[in-house]
Amino acid sequence: MADNAVINPIPGGWNIGIVTENFSNDIKLAFMKLNKANHSEFTPIAQLATQVVSGTNYVVLAEQKIYHNPIIKIYVSIVFYAKIDAKELSDIEILSITPLPLGCTMVTIPDGQRVYVADIIKEYEKAQQNNNQVTSGEWEKDALVADWPKDIDDAINLLNQNCGTSYKMIACIGKLVEKGITYAILAEQTVICRQDAKNIVFIIFNVFEGKITIYSKEIILEGHTKPIPGGIVIEPSAELPNEIQEEFDSVMKHHGGFAVKPFAYLGYQVVNGTDRFLVAEVMPKLMWVKKRISLVTINAAHNTLKFVDIH
Repeated sequence: MADNAVINPIPGGWNIGIVTENFSNDIKLAFMKLNKANHSEFTPIAQLATQVVSGTNYVVLAEQKIYHNPIIKIYVSIVFYAKIDAKELSDIEILSITPLPLGCTMVTIPDGQRVYVADIIKEYEKAQQNNNQVTSGEWEKDALVADWPKDIDDAINLLNQNCGTSYKMIACIGKLVEKGITYAILAEQTVICRQDAKNIVFIIFNVFEGKITIYSKEIILEGHTKPIPGGIVIEPSAELPNEIQEEFDSVMKHHGGFAVKPFAYLGYQVVNGTDRFLVAEVMPKLMWVKKRISLVTINAAHNTLKFVDIH
């Protein structure tokens, strides 16, 4: 994507000008405000138009990610006002957020002009798809809960630049050496505007020639910081607490056929006993089956054991 020149500037009027990179400080501030004030994550795709009136009005095309289960992704048109030399979130006023219908090709700006956005959306989706394509080499699936490479800390810092969410490292669960190094990690995610909400996310990113590219982020366990009836409480720990280890050992006495090596505790849910959520290296006792990393749910009251493969 590239910057385009403003078309036919009119003093005091709305001026169409497509910008898809190197966004202005006004847009950065506006999206910081949006991501603080909503149960969503907004990503700017393109500045479509501006109007200079004792400050500046903007129309921006954006992706909105709504944190439901499953996550909903839509495109929206956002209109906002920025004061001259805006420096604080209070210098930004969000005027409207308009969802775009599926397959939308045009966005209408406040004075009635229409901006063609189909190619912008198509190019954005293509870029996202390319980012999500991880090369198909051989993964090393060895859990690492401490002393991980600095690249991982740098990736977490990059993720934390998005003011809508914050991330805290739990474990590195895979590495692929091909065109740089691609890492698979588990992290704790907090949605800033919902301090009681906390998730466990599976993230894949690549480091090549000093550049970090985030390939994908997937919520594998959605929960809360405090107990609520029937809810999942997220309380990650790189080591299993003694009582959880005892429950795990007790359950494993009733199951065979594979070796399970838990390396992190993620949380619990009280429903018909207590479900405990662990992440573990799982190795079926079959010589042709490779090791996998799985979300493991145990319930000591019923001696149940469930697996959901992560990586």
